Amino acid sequence: MNLLKAIVTTEEGFLPETDPQRGGKKLGEVVRTFQNFHQLKQNDLPLLLEEYAGDVIGNFGLPGAENSWNAYLRGLANLQVHPPHLGSFGLTEPTALVLGGIIYGSDLQQKVNRLIPAKRDINANRQICEITTEYGYRAIDVLKKCVENSKTVLYLGGGDRGIYQAGKALDSSHTILLRVDRHMDERSTSLRADPYDVSDTYPHSGNGVTQLKQEGLVGHDFLLGVDFAANNVQCVHNSLKLYSNIPLSLVTIDILRQDERDEIDKVFDDVSEIMHMNPRARVLLNLDADTFNGIPSSAKTYTAGIDPKWAYYILRKCFSLPRPPAVIRIAELGGNIEDLPVATEFAAQCIRSILLGHQETS
Repeated sequence: MNLLKAIVTTEEGFLPETDPQRGGKKLGEVVRTFQNFHQLKQNDLPLLLEEYAGDVIGNFGLPGAENSWNAYLRGLANLQVHPPHLGSFGLTEPTALVLGGIIYGSDLQQKVNRLIPAKRDINANRQICEITTEYGYRAIDVLKKCVENSKTVLYLGGGDRGIYQAGKALDSSHTILLRVDRHMDERSTSLRADPYDVSDTYPHSGNGVTQLKQEGLVGHDFLLGVDFAANNVQCVHNSLKLYSNIPLSLVTIDILRQDERDEIDKVFDDVSEIMHMNPRARVLLNLDADTFNGIPSSAKTYTAGIDPKWAYYILRKCFSLPRPPAVIRIAELGGNIEDLPVATEFAAQCIRSILLGHQETS
């Protein structure tokens, strides 16, 4: 089974939604693709997209993130690129971005969709978790091949379970989690619909970090923007007590809002120091869309976050670390039709920031 779906292009070879105009070029006209992971060069930025978000439903969240790959493709298609002789006024052609494709999941998402009305029922919830496990195997397989052949992988779309799949692909006890999220994602691995069912590991969007820590795949954990009003006792206990042996740095949403740039810079300084001391340390950067005000998300968040400009700042700044992130992950961006204009603008700005940060340090 081919786990990576090629991205469909127009007869001219452009990305869909590209609006070519005289007097310049857009990224959707010139972006490169790859069919074989061994074609990747170390300085390339391969892009993998998800079309599955059953993990969110398994955590009683909202549907939509399975469609967010549309926003990312629409967003990057119309970014202007400039020839090198114009200098670094914007994105320089050719960019480092290389499109890999969409990790196949629509078949599994259809199964989940049929279970959405009963998602809180114990049997339905168990089925959703089993389907999420199956998708996880697919994603991990693709991600492993990609991280083995590239310094940095862009892994966008879908639900927050992706952080587990990315960490599993890196398969290292030296991984530094650098997270921007109001949720701790450290619920227990019991069934969401029945917390007393601990007979198996039941994966969903709320326990990916728990499972990474259980499996010894986290060296340090940095969490920016945590909101204790949006996390239950399970999360707090697991993070602060059960896995207290793993170094943890929390910056609450209230502290972060007082001086976002200063707090972000301090965390980056700490991460840089760890990376200097440990040459095997690699960063898994994970941004959750529900942290940013006005950005559509599949999570049910009832409190305010921070301005989206800080997502762009972090994504550009991450390339100033001693080594660039091994994986850059953006999760839970809403993908419903009514959300598409705002989601597309956010996606475009995120990709632009990543490409500029990479360009400035290459």
